[in-house]
Amino acid sequence: MSNDVTYNLTFSHSSKDYLDEVVKYLKNKKDNYDQAVQAGESTENMIKRLGMESPADFVSWGFEFSHIEGNNGYFYIDVYGWANENSTNIPIGDEDGELASLMKKFPELDIEGNYRDDFTYGKIYGFTKDMQGSVGDTDDPEKED
Repeated sequence: MSNDVTYNLTFSHSSKDYLDEVVKYLKNKKDNYDQAVQAGESTENMIKRLGMESPADFVSWGFEFSHIEGNNGYFYIDVYGWANENSTNIPIGDEDGELASLMKKFPELDIEGNYRDDFTYGKIYGFTKDMQGSVGDTDDPEKED
């Protein structure tokens, strides 16, 4: 697993209220996590105390959100995230990451977008990364000429 990974995502759903709840949940999750860290509580204790299943249910890197917009009865919001996804940290993407945890709580949420780490880039569908190529290869959309 790479270290620094950026995510440019779009969350979408047929209900604006549903997306509002997703954003509210993620902001509260980040606030609660930051408060627990400041109090010095270990992740293991936090998870046990709150009756959660995995670290990704509580740990949050935090996200930045655009405004919810609608198009033909479908609503979407652009979401940006960054994580240091080394072997000792909780990832955003992956079956054990924040997006998988989010989809357990909000199973009707559609998530698509792109990711880029130190070595690869690709697409995100739900919480799954679909590697498209290696950083710097001829097809790299961010390769400098």
